[in-house]
Amino acid sequence: MKYSAWHIIAFLFTLIGILAILFVVGISFFFHRFNVNQVVNDKITDLELISNTIAGPSWTVKESYPGTIENTFRGVLKMPGVKFIRLISSESNIIEKSGNIDEVNNVNIDNLPLFSRDVSVRDGTLDGELIKEFSIKTRDGSDLWMGVSLINVKKNILFSAVLMGIVAMVLMTITIMVVFLLVRYVFMSPLAVLMSAFGKLKNSDYDVQLGKARIIEMQEVFDSFNQMVAKVKEAEVKLAEELKRAKEIDRMKSEFISVAAHQLRTPLSAVKWTMKMLIDGDIGHLTHEQRTFLMQGYISNERIINLVNDLLNVARIEEGRFGYKFAMIQIEDLIESIVLDIKHKVKEKELDFKFERSGLPKPPKIKIDPS
Repeated sequence: MKYSAWHIIAFLFTLIGILAILFVVGISFFFHRFNVNQVVNDKITDLELISNTIAGPSWTVKESYPGTIENTFRGVLKMPGVKFIRLISSESNIIEKSGNIDEVNNVNIDNLPLFSRDVSVRDGTLDGELIKEFSIKTRDGSDLWMGVSLINVKKNILFSAVLMGIVAMVLMTITIMVVFLLVRYVFMSPLAVLMSAFGKLKNSDYDVQLGKARIIEMQEVFDSFNQMVAKVKEAEVKLAEELKRAKEIDRMKSEFISVAAHQLRTPLSAVKWTMKMLIDGDIGHLTHEQRTFLMQGYISNERIINLVNDLLNVARIEEGRFGYKFAMIQIEDLIESIVLDIKHKVKEKELDFKFERSGLPKPPKIKIDPS
């Protein structure tokens, strides 16, 4: 199966487009994952900062300024995605401080996280919503627990990723279109011109010439084509001259053969009938030896006549005139010529054969080949 250059280029650009789409989708996916992980790391940093703030190494806000913790927690609760922040007593598992005042001293806490000096992260649920739970043990031994919903954060990140993907796709599409137009302008258009020139050359248009190309290599191809056309045109002219000369030689040869054959046929026919009359004794009596010599000459003359007829047939074949040559003749004239041809045979057999024209009107002419 054969394909045109346009089909191949279209296939390549389609393949590039598909790969570009997969690339953009992959980049968007990794961008999304990276930013989600970045948000988690930011929350870990925030929780460590809060832990160090409310329970520092030398003194604690919890002990010195207990009202400040509630204000800090309420401020943290206003951060995007934060669902709760709690300070848990490590001894009684009671909420000592919370961004939600209603949770303070609540003892019905299930499934507490495992608190340690490093921030721990786990998946959890709150009112049926999936959240990330961050927990750390402060320096004074209290447990700090924060729940963050990443739904809105993920939506924002996803929106940014999609937007980035769309922008990348638009840029990729523009790039592909620019490359396609560049390929078409620089390569395909000159190639189409070259193919059109070859079509004209195939139809024996030897005046076709290619102009200037924008690419050096394509210009070299155009110049080579023009040189080839010039050489083909020159060879065609020489071939036409040689063909004309050969036809003229053939015509002269055929004409010579035809003229020579016709010129030979008439005297050979006269010699034939003269020798036949001598052999038949129409002129006078001949001895047996004389008749034998004349008979040999008669046979040789017949051979020459047959050779002349063959030469005439060859001339007719070369001129395209071999075959029947019809003409309108009188039937009586045809019969009379036949009688003359067989007259000597009739006489040899001592038959009485006569052809007499009737006094009736001549019959109509007939169309036959007299030869």
